[in-house]
Order: sequence, then structure tokens, then C-alpha cells
Amino acid sequence: MLDHVLRIDRIYRQPQGHLLLIGTSGSGKTTLSRFVAWINGLSVFQLKVHSKYTATDFDEDIRTVLRRTGCRNEKVCFIMDESNMLDTGFLERLNTLLANGEVPGLFEGDDYTTLMSQIKEDAHRQGLMLDSPDELYKWFTAQVMRNLHVVFTMNPSGEGLRERSSTSPALFNRCVLNWFGDWTDSALYQVGMELTNTLDMALPEYQAPLTLPAVCDLLPSPIQYRHAVINTFVHVHNSVRKLNENEAKRGHRVVALTPRHFLDFIKHYINVFHEKRRDLEEEKLHLNIGLSKIRETEEQVLELQKSLTLKSSELETKKAAANAKLKEMLADQQRAEKEKLASEQLQKELAESLVQIEKKRTEVQEDLAQVEPAVEEAKQAVKGIKKGQLIEVRSMAAPPQPVRLALESICLLLGESVGMDWKAIRGVMVKDDFMPRILNFDTDSISAETLKLMEKYIRNPDWDFDKVYNFSIV
Repeated sequence: MLDHVLRIDRIYRQPQGHLLLIGTSGSGKTTLSRFVAWINGLSVFQLKVHSKYTATDFDEDIRTVLRRTGCRNEKVCFIMDESNMLDTGFLERLNTLLANGEVPGLFEGDDYTTLMSQIKEDAHRQGLMLDSPDELYKWFTAQVMRNLHVVFTMNPSGEGLRERSSTSPALFNRCVLNWFGDWTDSALYQVGMELTNTLDMALPEYQAPLTLPAVCDLLPSPIQYRHAVINTFVHVHNSVRKLNENEAKRGHRVVALTPRHFLDFIKHYINVFHEKRRDLEEEKLHLNIGLSKIRETEEQVLELQKSLTLKSSELETKKAAANAKLKEMLADQQRAEKEKLASEQLQKELAESLVQIEKKRTEVQEDLAQVEPAVEEAKQAVKGIKKGQLIEVRSMAAPPQPVRLALESICLLLGESVGMDWKAIRGVMVKDDFMPRILNFDTDSISAETLKLMEKYIRNPDWDFDKVYNFSIV
């Protein structure tokens, strides 16, 4: 391959350096041409032939290449394959281009005018003063011949090569012929190793069989799995090639086996490898997910068992607390029932007491109704006491017992001290408010203690109205 690279590079560096590359499909003709063009800074132009591709399209592609090389001073590598020659006119134009650097009649009318304008602008940029169309066009063709490199690729099988040599003399006279032979076993092996370099084909426990045929001297020792696989690919490729040769000798129809078939073989293996690898990874992922789910389930079961044990203990505690609470509630219920009965009894007694109170109130009101006239009569009697009468009583040195008892009880009811002597009693009687206090006396203000003290006066037989009255007038 390095020899081919050097040959192509040498041609690209020469003016009017054109190549005719002959070799089987997949031998690297186009790839090496593009690679060396990239090294030398050449732009690559390839025909994009389709089912509706015509001579008009071919002429337009040639115009594009000529403008780029002749007007823009761009170095272009024009790569064509014999399969692109859909019409005999294509090859005739190519022969003319190789021989003269231009195709007569390609630029006419407006295309020619535009071309002249572009050529003139480019010539001025390079400091050339060219005015006549002949000078401009001559300079244009010289630019094309210096910047354009045509690479024509052909397959040696079939009658195409023999026909091209007789009908296209410029193709063989103007082009340097470079014959691409078939790849050696070492080359096939190295390419296979390079293409599968990214595959994970490590198999540490692999042992190559003793009957493994070595296709080249590049096999290491010990042979690893990757080396054995690539060696097998080369061996299968060679076996098919030998089978084709035998069938061809017998006059049978065969398909030409090229390095491209080997590359397709490798690429197909890579695709199958990735496909199977994805399938295995998906299965592994599913298994890992399943195992992860199982581990998670085991952990959840353990957690649930721990939680169940804890909950059981808590349940027993709560159950005991609930039983204690139930007993307490039953006791409270019994106590509430007893309290209810006591409350009902109390309500009953209260109702009876209310009846008694109402009865007493009625009796008191009746007594009050009877007493009120007497109280009113007593008030009128008090109002009828003359001041002189009070002075007369106060002037007594030792009043009669009934009079003294009456005045002591009056002082007691008015809130004076208990057990007063006659002097203190007279001191109370001397006050100006003595009579008003008696007239305005509030019976509700009498305390229980005062009532208790009044009992001794009430039980005393001398504490009598008639006796007091009789002694007070003596």
C-alpha cells in the first residue's frame, strides 16, 4: 500500500499528472486517491451519478471542475470510475479534457461571457494584463492543465479494459497506469485486526486448536482469540477465492472475489458482534434488574419481619394498656352509675327540700303578713315617743329591770357592744341619730350571732312589752 501511496503522490505533484488505477473493487483505489489528495491539499470532486444522470449533467460537472481549476486557481482531484461512464460521450469528453485541458463547445453564449469575465478577474488578481479572448482562454486552459488531476479507476475483470484501451487512447497515453493487485494475506490480516481493534474480544482462557492454519507470519505466540478469528476470516476468504478459481477452470460462471468482499465480511461480523453484544447486555441487564429486585425484596422482607416483631411488641403493650383502660372505664362507669344514683337521690331530696322551702316561704309570708301590721304599729309607736320621754328615761339613775333589758336589746340590734352598762346605754340614747336608727333599722342586717345573743332576752320573762311600758310610765 505504501508503494501505491508514493506513486500517487508523485503524480499529484506533476503538472498534468493524471492516473489510471486498475484493480479489483475494494482494493483501495479511490480511498488511497482521496487520502493522498488530502495530504497534498487537493480538493476532491467525484461524480454523483444517479438513474436520471445525463450528458447534460456530466457537462455541468465538468464546467464546475474547470471553473474551480481555471478561474479560482484551485487544485482539484477529479475522481471517476468506469461505472460512471453511462454514455460513450462521457468518455469522449474525458479524452478531450486529458489531451487539451478543455472541452470544445462546453462554454457557449452566456456561459462563455461569464467565463471570460471570471478569467479576467482572476488574471488581474495575479497581476496579468490579458485583454483578448484568445489570450484569456489560453491562460485558462493552462491553469486547468496545471491544477487539474484526473483519476480514472477501472476493474480488470471483463472486456471493459480491452475496449477502453482501443477506444480511449488519451486515457492510456495521458494517464500514468498503476495496477492494484490483490491484497496479500498479511494485508488482509492487518486490515482485519485494525477494523476489529475496538471490539472487546478478550478471552483469557482461549486455547487455539493445533489444526488452526496460519495464513501469515504475523500471528503471535500464543495465539489469542482475536488473532484466531481474524486468521479464520482470511482463511475463509482465500478458500472462497480458490473455489472460484477451480470453478472458473471448469468453465462455470463465478463472481469475482475482491478485497471489498473481505471488508464487507469483517463489517458484517462487527455488526453481528455488536448485535449479539447488545442482546447479551440486555439479558444481563434484565438479570441484574431481577437480582436487584430479589435483593430488594429480601431486604424488604427482613425489614417487614423486624417491623412485625416491633409492631407485635407494641401491640401487646397497647393491648395491655387498652385492657387497663377498659377496666378503668368500667370502674368509671360503675362510679358514674353510683354518682348518677346519688345525683338522682340528691335531686329527689332537693325537690323535697324545695317543697319544704316553698312551704316555709309560704308560712313565712303568712307570718310576715301578720307581723307587718305589728311592725308598722311599732314604728308608729316609736315615732310617737316624745323627746321628753327619752330624757326622762335617761335621767333615771337605776331604771327598772324590764326597761333596762329593752334598751340593752335595742343597743345590741343597733350593733353596739354586748354587756353595756347603764351609762353606756344612756350615751347611745343621747345621740341625735338614736331615733332615726331605730326607725330605719334593716332587719336583714341582723347576723346569726346577734340572733343567738337575742335569745337570752327573748327567753327572759321581764322582756315583755306590757312590763316595759308599765315600768316606763311609773
